[in-house]
Amino acid sequence: VEKPLALTVADAERIVAMARDQGRVVSVISQRRLEPEYAAVKAMLEAGQLGRVRLATTHVHWWRDDAYYAAAPWRSQMDAGGGSVMNQGVHNIDLLNWLCGPVTQVTAQYATLGHDMDAEDTTVATVQFDGGALGLISTSTATPPGSPATVTLHTDRGTVELGQGEVLRWDIDAPPPALGEDEAGPASGAADPAAIGVAGHVAQWRDILTAITDRCEPQITGRDGADTVRLMCAIYEAARTGRAVQPGELS
Repeated sequence: VEKPLALTVADAERIVAMARDQGRVVSVISQRRLEPEYAAVKAMLEAGQLGRVRLATTHVHWWRDDAYYAAAPWRSQMDAGGGSVMNQGVHNIDLLNWLCGPVTQVTAQYATLGHDMDAEDTTVATVQFDGGALGLISTSTATPPGSPATVTLHTDRGTVELGQGEVLRWDIDAPPPALGEDEAGPASGAADPAAIGVAGHVAQWRDILTAITDRCEPQITGRDGADTVRLMCAIYEAARTGRAVQPGELS
């Protein structure tokens, strides 16, 4: 399923249940998890090499002009998943949740600041992770000329900042991941969605085909996609209501 898995928690959970009950393989496109720098940092976190996360942030400050929204009406509609969280921020929100989650509480605000449309084009959220760390999420399509999306982890041993296809900062007492020249990541989609490369998608589709052929779980499952939908819906609910929201309470 192309991202996101669904637009509501109920629909996402329904897909997961149907896959389980019918013995189907379901995967959601979250190709950025397979980019070498993110995969390496995930492995180092799990091995304890980066220490304990204290603060984690992701920022997706992009620019989409009016022609982008006019080309596909759903992109400007909140209930169709056209907002900066669901449409543009989803991959980085997924990365943050995958690296540091699960998230136990969310507060947020959203606004439509740069476009005449129904969907939000700018959102900021604070999150608390299960391990006690805090986090910040900001997404926008109203910030010209657009900047590459980033994920930054502040741990008790230092700071790691990852961009799109590169390690931007490695101030930590552990060797950085060794990325070969043939492991160049995608270009940034900060101002042009067509600039995003396909390497991660190719890697994920190979994994999906292997899962179907070998009758095994793919690296990125329907449950992974449902968890990300749950977090994004919690962000929207927190912004809509002005209260702190626990993702686990949504149904």
